[in-house]
Amino acid sequence: MELPESANTIFQKLWDDTKQGVHCEKTSALDIFHAYRLLLNRLPEDSSIENLRQRAAEFPTLQALLFGFTASREFRSRYYGHSNRPDGHMVIVRDGDLRFSVNLHDLVIGWSIINGVYELTTRRIVESLVQPGWRCLDIGANLGYFSAILGRACGSTGRVFSFEPHPALFGMLETTIGESGLGATVTASQCACSDASGTITLLHAADTNNWGGSFVFAGPVDETGGLQTTQVPMTALDDSPVSTESIDFVKMDIEGGEYHTLQGMTKLVARCKPIMVLEVFEAGLNRRGIGQRELFGLLGEWEYDLLAISENPESERIGVSALETDLGPYEGNVLCVPKGRQEQVLSRLG
Repeated sequence: MELPESANTIFQKLWDDTKQGVHCEKTSALDIFHAYRLLLNRLPEDSSIENLRQRAAEFPTLQALLFGFTASREFRSRYYGHSNRPDGHMVIVRDGDLRFSVNLHDLVIGWSIINGVYELTTRRIVESLVQPGWRCLDIGANLGYFSAILGRACGSTGRVFSFEPHPALFGMLETTIGESGLGATVTASQCACSDASGTITLLHAADTNNWGGSFVFAGPVDETGGLQTTQVPMTALDDSPVSTESIDFVKMDIEGGEYHTLQGMTKLVARCKPIMVLEVFEAGLNRRGIGQRELFGLLGEWEYDLLAISENPESERIGVSALETDLGPYEGNVLCVPKGRQEQVLSRLG
């Protein structure tokens, strides 16, 4: 059936928009139109070119568009029938001799693990560097993905100390450790890490597709934007039992809490000089009143070289390069190597 002239005109404009972004991840107005049809099974409330272009600006990349639409209440109620409770739809994902406890409603970390694409470069770095007998920290362990990988790498003569404050994620962490047969190697603690010991507010969404997005918050509760709050134990690692351990490797991903946690482990870092992999998330750092400049400055004072980690699953090489801090905010994982050890580390990475 031939489309009316007006419809042909609309789709020609949509196609013109799409052609401009066909070689990149830029979202077009046509992408927005099809997202409504394919994901929500309906037409947009307003199909005008102006509105679709405005919606495209809200989701500037195709990945943002996919996550935005699949995270919507309308999509979840249509395909799941209820909200994304952390204790619903749990599965065990096999990965060689490891077993990960995954929530099927977690469209970010959970499905990345299921599809075998979660932080593959960082994983290869861990598996290349961590040696049998090493002592490791996994701070912000989530469901235990890296705790299990670290546990396997350091072996029965090594130890992994994992920290996760979110109650539901901590349960998944314990399941991952048990299912992977790593109970004698990995010790899990249900607490947050920061620059002091006591309690702190954990903020998390009750209805979310990203269970790794919870974060601790030191400000007034009325600034939390409607998120759920839970009081959780907090420890400074210099005051904890791990302060007496000889720590060789640290993996840290705590949604902007990295700077404060490093401040709470100053003595441990000075004594052990561990290799570290840290997530850098500018918006998370800003929530705590700091930015990347302070984080990178602290690591520089501690005489660490910083290498940006490139998460390219199709590359045969482990992608690391000198971190260019003058090119604007950096988002992603950073490999932190004590000065004098970079050549040794890079040789192990191949």
